[in-house]
Order: sequence, then C-alpha cells, then structure tokens
Amino acid sequence: MLRHKGKYTKIDRNNPLAVARCDYSGLLCRHADLIKQMEYKGTALVWTGFWVNKVFADKPNPQNLVPVLLPDPYPIYSPRPDDSKNPPNS
Repeated sequence: MLRHKGKYTKIDRNNPLAVARCDYSGLLCRHADLIKQMEYKGTALVWTGFWVNKVFADKPNPQNLVPVLLPDPYPIYSPRPDDSKNPPNS
C-alpha cells in the first residue's frame, strides 16, 4: 500500500525508500530523485552545493560562461608604410 507524504514522495510500507528535503523548494521527496545543482563558473560546470529535486533543477545558463578571447596577432618584422595614397613626385 502506498502512503503519500507529499506531492513528490511515495512511500511503500513493504519497501521503504529514503526521504530527503529539496534545498530549493523545501518539499519532501525521494532521496533517489535528488540531483546536484550545477552552474557555469569560468569555463566549467561547478556544483553549487545544493541537492535539488529533478522537477526544480535549473539548467545551467551559458551566459555565465567566460568568453574565450583569442590572442592578438604577432606584429610583423620591419613594417613598411602604405604609400599608395601619396605617390612619389615624378
């Protein structure tokens, strides 16, 4: 027989499962339904420290990624100015 302890928790008297509390919603849910809440920091995904029910988990926002900037090109050796605008006097 199923006994409900909340919207996201179902407990079977013959085979009880562990129950935990979601860090975002505060609701009781099965411990097996909790996942780590991840977030972008720098260029990698990092765990925020929250255990969240799958229903309330946020997708990591790519706006938090740091853009990868390409290095400046190397300067050329012994550059010469462009004289096409001012031709030499002949």
